[in-house]
Amino acid sequence: MQFISELFKRFKPLYAAAIVLFANSMLTAQTIPITVNDTIRLCEGTAFTIDVLLNDTNDAGEVLEVDILAGPSSPLIDYDDELLPEGTYDIFVDAGFIGEDVMVYEVCGEDDELCAIGLIVIIVAGADNCVWPGDANVDSICNYLDLLPIGVYFGNNGPTRYDIDGTWEESYCDEWEDLVEYYIAPNAKFADCNGDGYIDASDTLVIVNNYGQTHGDYIPEAFIGGPDDPILGVDFFSDTIEAGSEIIIPLLLGTDDTPASNIYGLAFEFDYDETLIDASSVKVTFNSGWLGTPGTDLISIQSNDTINGIISVSVTRINQISRSGSGHVGEVSFVMEDNIAGKLTNQISSPVNFCISFPQTINNFGVPVNINPICDSIIVFQITDGIENYLQNNSYVYPNPADEMVNVLLGEKITGTCICLLYTSPSPRARTRSRIPSPA
Repeated sequence: MQFISELFKRFKPLYAAAIVLFANSMLTAQTIPITVNDTIRLCEGTAFTIDVLLNDTNDAGEVLEVDILAGPSSPLIDYDDELLPEGTYDIFVDAGFIGEDVMVYEVCGEDDELCAIGLIVIIVAGADNCVWPGDANVDSICNYLDLLPIGVYFGNNGPTRYDIDGTWEESYCDEWEDLVEYYIAPNAKFADCNGDGYIDASDTLVIVNNYGQTHGDYIPEAFIGGPDDPILGVDFFSDTIEAGSEIIIPLLLGTDDTPASNIYGLAFEFDYDETLIDASSVKVTFNSGWLGTPGTDLISIQSNDTINGIISVSVTRINQISRSGSGHVGEVSFVMEDNIAGKLTNQISSPVNFCISFPQTINNFGVPVNINPICDSIIVFQITDGIENYLQNNSYVYPNPADEMVNVLLGEKITGTCICLLYTSPSPRARTRSRIPSPA
């Protein structure tokens, strides 16, 4: 085998495959080691540890020894076996190398005469072509926006990723064949978040697990139009609500005058006042509405930042068919804090604003659709101590809130004449005084 080693020293590793075939054909049938070539795939600027003996065999049961006959031809690739088990090597690829290289190794038995030769093929992809599990839209962060590419590519299949544990680290993946050109991501492989070779709802679990992780600089983007574009916002059923109320309000996309056309996916942030709203109660659902039916042709995810009062929401269709419509697409629900008086200064009421920010709306090709995000507000009021005492005597005012008329029902323990103060919107200080006789 000495003359074969000399061959590798004289020839570049790029010819290694041909030399291996020639060398192994010269060995007799009594050759004990049987080598299987190894291929590793990794991203530029990363490292990989390989055990070349893992797939090499020795029928005689001898202890095998491994020597590198020819290292990589590129100076940007290095290897080291210090303090590692026999046949194990750390391979380092510097940033800047993209392409293929090869290493040649020799495996020998205990007598050092019966040897075989194998290859380590190194395939390196550029950073832009490597997958960060969960960053489906390739914007350097894993967040709610990454659901949109999953919806666009939903049902597609392609090569599985070589590292499919879903941990937050860049991973090599072969390109998928895109039969249709989409604009939401460079390639369908990025939407295969769990790397199993199929894009479906299970990929959303990786987004949840890696949520908020970043690689590089992230710059938020919004597709905001003008007053002539379809609106996106909430609509309150009244001007006022009572502290402690459980509220469900519709989420609207488009109006009869300006409907939303060719909508496939929708993402946005919903800002709320966490000092006046029970932050843990805020959620957005899509159980009804013109965009689709959850579990049938619709999937969604959301993340609630209860500290800053921001809930991030994404919903997308999954059948490659856009829809057009107007009005109700979902519901926003929350519970008002039951003691806002302790959070306000010399007030028993306060305006609460609800705004849509950073909207992204796409059609079934991933092309942005501009919309007009809007805000809405409502007055939340705290019942005073006096009224609370009346309520303890089974007194009621209904409906509450009301637009034109209210009914006042006084408890049996109240005697004399009562003065009822009715606060109206938009000014919480405006009031009407009424004298109400007590029950007979």
